[in-house]
Amino acid sequence: MKTTKPTNTTRASAPALAPSAWTPAGPTGAPRGAFAAVAALAGPLGRADQRLLEAALLDGHRCSELARALGVEAAEVRRRLGAAMLALHAALIGEPAHGPVASLLALRALDALDPDEAALVDAILAHDPALQRIHAGYCELVGELCLLVARVAPPPCPMPPDDAVDAAVN
Repeated sequence: MKTTKPTNTTRASAPALAPSAWTPAGPTGAPRGAFAAVAALAGPLGRADQRLLEAALLDGHRCSELARALGVEAAEVRRRLGAAMLALHAALIGEPAHGPVASLLALRALDALDPDEAALVDAILAHDPALQRIHAGYCELVGELCLLVARVAPPPCPMPPDDAVDAAVN
């Protein structure tokens, strides 16, 4: 019997998540430009990961929705989005963190988990004050991200002529 050399079990690089693989749910012209400055604070945050953050934060997409749209496993989106949140947390708040629990807490603060996952994290949080404090830090990060994104002025409301208003009232 021929023996084979063990193969390298390190994980191959993750597939690139195409920035245009999903259609944003938010309004046209969402404040994407300002988010680039936020992402730059996290250092090597790639454009694809920045788009994941935008889709979750600005458009309200959950990890499973993004995974379906991108054709990858939801775990991959959770891993990448969680890592991006942890990098931003370290850059903006100054408290480096790592690990799956920290990622889940960050994703919960971002509201990017499915309802069943969110319920599980909430159940854990209900019984652990230390995790509640960590989660509060990630909630603070999400608030900071929202404040750093430029506001978009609504389009001007066209006013009908006074004659049309009078006719509609009478």
